[in-house]
Amino acid sequence: MDKYCVCVSWRLASRKAIHLNVRPKPQSPWLMVPGGTEDTASFFSLSDGKLRSIPLPEPKIRSRVCMGSSDGWLVTHDEACEVHLLNPITREQIALPPLSTFYFVEKTASGFLVDDVTFLWDQGTTDYGVDSEGKRRPPMALSLEEMRRYMFQKAVLIVNGSEFTVFLIHEPGSSLSFARAGDKGWTCLISVEGIMDIIHHEGQVYTVTTSGIVEAWDPDGFSSFKRRAIMTLPPHYDAEDFYFKSLVASPVGELMLVLREMGELDGTESTTGFRVLLLDERKLEWTELTDIGEVAIFTGLNRSMCLSSSEFPELRGNCVYFTEGLLDIMDEHDEKRDVGIFDLKKRSVVPLESGGPHLRWPPPIWLTPSLS
Repeated sequence: MDKYCVCVSWRLASRKAIHLNVRPKPQSPWLMVPGGTEDTASFFSLSDGKLRSIPLPEPKIRSRVCMGSSDGWLVTHDEACEVHLLNPITREQIALPPLSTFYFVEKTASGFLVDDVTFLWDQGTTDYGVDSEGKRRPPMALSLEEMRRYMFQKAVLIVNGSEFTVFLIHEPGSSLSFARAGDKGWTCLISVEGIMDIIHHEGQVYTVTTSGIVEAWDPDGFSSFKRRAIMTLPPHYDAEDFYFKSLVASPVGELMLVLREMGELDGTESTTGFRVLLLDERKLEWTELTDIGEVAIFTGLNRSMCLSSSEFPELRGNCVYFTEGLLDIMDEHDEKRDVGIFDLKKRSVVPLESGGPHLRWPPPIWLTPSLS
């Protein structure tokens, strides 16, 4: 059977189940990998080992970069620097506010003017962009392609019924902004330092910073959030030893911090390991876990998640399934990406068999298929 027909059959069967008030069987994550045509995305299913090709609406998927995935939706930006939510199963698409609604960004005929100095001064970094004579550097003029490479790092979608909020980690300074359903623009938030990841846990928004500070963000009316520092890394952990830090909720609702270690493998900088810390929210203490049991962690550009390997037997327990954690747009489209499985017990990386080589375009990302 044709790969496209397989996907259509799965989609139709799921919709029929919903019509009959039968909830479709949950799916383990798919890995979006390079391949297909200009308007087709390829997804590798861990549950059946099949590669599915799915035609998607304009703008062409091969011209987009996926910078986040949550609840069955991708967050993408295209060659015009326009940002969309896209459900590859239903093909539904939602436009998000334009970049020109950031107060430090101005659209021009050829691209954008970015007043990063004013923005970082507003964030508290008042020594940035000043020359030896005390003069401020003027705004940067960036083309569309330069803006794509400069601006975007990661996006996280948080869904609450029919409402949603998209949080965007972006330059300058790995900063955090958000837009809710129906918003005409992006709202910038102020953190003590750059943000690396974000999660919605037990009704609360949490972030982790570059130095490993975990922050909680409380709603400040309807239009914004206020931050509270919750925890820092234990003193014997050096934040600079870990390339990327992500937050994930365990299947029983505990907050965990996943620290990624990097090193040289086969001549390239690659993931070599992970450390997993569990937060005791009552004592406000971190405990390192050397065994997470029948649990698989998925981390990368997606919203990090934990799944039970007993519920999904195709998954390996006590392992971290990973793709790259920061958006890194490269020209070398034929270079391999950093994708694999880390076994916490054996402390080793296992290759992920996913129906073919991992090329650099588009960046691979985990997605849990959903018709919602």
